Amino acid sequence: MVTPETERNLLNEVLFEHPDAVEFCIALGRLSQVVDDLIDCDEPITKMDVVHAFHTALVTIPMNPFYRENIDALAPLLTLTFADYIASVEMEGLSKHDQTLAFVLRDSLVSVVIGCMEILGGGRYAMENTLRVRQFFHDETLEDYLEDK
Repeated sequence: MVTPETERNLLNEVLFEHPDAVEFCIALGRLSQVVDDLIDCDEPITKMDVVHAFHTALVTIPMNPFYRENIDALAPLLTLTFADYIASVEMEGLSKHDQTLAFVLRDSLVSVVIGCMEILGGGRYAMENTLRVRQFFHDETLEDYLEDK
């Protein structure tokens, strides 16, 4: 099970303990969780959660030095990630096949972590470590996901 501690440990390891890259990925993950909870309405969200999410989106992430230095590489990944997420939300209510695709697409944020790995360690490094990162973050089984739908 992914916890904040295990997530930080993995990110530190695969992102060469680059503090700004790690904080960028953690902030993005927390932001995406609030967005998901708002859209799915499956977890309680407080007003402060929403305010903090907006602060993260408008201040924390844009001020992050790693993000600022690499925005040209990261922005297209973020656009794709959000497009995949919206598609997954729409597919969740469709056929079993679409739900299976939604299961994968909803975790496209992992691609941003892999993009950060490429920025810091090169393409070969990112490819050699992609399986490990995907297995870590995709810890929910398809069966458990479909059971919740």
